Amino acid sequence: MLTFPAHPNQHVKGGTPQPHIRDFPTCMEECREPNCMGIDFNEGFHTCYHHSQETVFGELKAYKGVLHIRPIDS
Repeated sequence: MLTFPAHPNQHVKGGTPQPHIRDFPTCMEECREPNCMGIDFNEGFHTCYHHSQETVFGELKAYKGVLHIRPIDS
């Protein structure tokens, strides 16, 4: 079963900006497989980035105010 843990104050490079999305719930709702596998949401700037299979499992990097969510097998 897949779970989607949150990684606060971290992000992964390579996400695709979603300029029409300005809030966290919509960022999550609009992320659907197979094209979207995870998100970065910047709480300060209200920006949403969607990650594909190619980018979602990249290295987590510290980034204050960003929440990264990606699936893991549990």
